[in-house]
Order: sequence, then C-alpha cells, then structure tokens
Amino acid sequence: MKILNPEQHRLMVTNHLNSLFSRHEFFLNKILECCSETKKNWGTPQEDKMPELNHYFDAYLNSFQSIKDSLETALNEKIDWSVFFEDIRYGKFMKEARNASTHDGYSIINSTIDGKYYIYKDIMRLHYKKLIIIDVPNEDIEYICAHFSYYLFNKIKNLLSKNKSSLPKSSIEDIKNHLDPNSFKVLIPEEVKSMMNNAFENDELINKIHEIVTQNNAENEYSSINNILNICKKYINI
Repeated sequence: MKILNPEQHRLMVTNHLNSLFSRHEFFLNKILECCSETKKNWGTPQEDKMPELNHYFDAYLNSFQSIKDSLETALNEKIDWSVFFEDIRYGKFMKEARNASTHDGYSIINSTIDGKYYIYKDIMRLHYKKLIIIDVPNEDIEYICAHFSYYLFNKIKNLLSKNKSSLPKSSIEDIKNHLDPNSFKVLIPEEVKSMMNNAFENDELINKIHEIVTQNNAENEYSSINNILNICKKYINI
C-alpha cells in the first residue's frame, strides 16, 4: 500500500466534505424533528424527548468541529475559531457549548416551556483553572440551530466557491490506487481480484472511470450544503 503524501491527504479529505456536511444535516434534522414532535404533542402525555435531543445536539456540536478541521486540510490553510465564527449568528455560543458538552459532559438543553426547548441559565465551567461563563441565548433550541446552521453553511458555501480552483481533484493515478486490489484489507474473491487487476491495467477503462467520477463530482458538488440551507429557510425569516 502506498503511503499518503500531503496532497493525497488533502484530496481524500476534500472528497469526504459532502459526507461530512451530510452528517451535520442528519443531526440538524433530528433536532428539528424532536422539537416539532414535542410542540405538536404539547399538553398531551408524551415521551420525554430531552435526553434524546441532548444526544443529537452533542453530535451536532461536534460535527462543526470536524467540518472546521477538514476545511483546514482541504483548503491547506489555518482556520481560526474566533475569526471563522465571528460573524456567524450564535457562533460564539456554539463554540463554547461544544467545549462544555465534549470536555465536561454537560447536557446543554435543560428546560421545556410551552413545547419549546431552552437552556434556562448561563453555563459555568473551568478551563485550566479559569472560570468561564457561557452566556446562553434566550431563544429556543430550534430557532438557535436553524439560524446557526444557515449562516454557517452560507459562509462555507462562499468559502468553497472562492477557493474552488485551488481544491485538489482526482487524477488518473488516484483512480488506479482505488482499484489496486493489493490495497484492500478485506478478503476479496479471486474472480473479483482478477477483474480488478484487469481494470487496473486497462488505461482506456481507467480514463473512462476518471471521466465519470469527475462528472459526478461536478454535478453533485456539496449537495448537502443546499439541503441544509433549504431546511433552515423553513424555520427562519430570510
């Protein structure tokens, strides 16, 4: 197996960006579904959604840490937390809430009023023996997440569009590396291995596969970004 060089690593991370955005989309949807179900059934006997909602919110918070790290690799530049989130609505709160949830185990969402979920008071935590007080928003969690995700992914969309030409793209050599049966750790049947070896040695087929992959990537480029923006528009006034 060939060892990844920095450019191959950038390509690998870039190719996984849409999947990473889709992960954020998944947890955003789960949060919104929990909020919607609680509002719809408010005033009737129903299952307590708060533990479930906090689990989804924790994963949601960690998803944008992964997004930040992956964007740094794909773009080959440092993304500073304070600068990146400075103009994103609820950005500072989300950053600090992520630290409280991940490092201290806080369940951030802790109140339900009229079928809506809130954080009922500011969060206090210690960081290297320094007291940090996290000023929490007054709005409910559905409102907060819809607005944060909308402004976050508008910024990501603009960032990727601005740097489109500098992002790494799959080459013929990359396609060959994917088809190399010797790079697989799982047991491959001999007939499949033979087919892969034949493909590996067929330049015409490799070129065709590269053409298809390139076309598909162009057509489906970061489709999850638009999905997230469309979801958020249903909850906010733009």
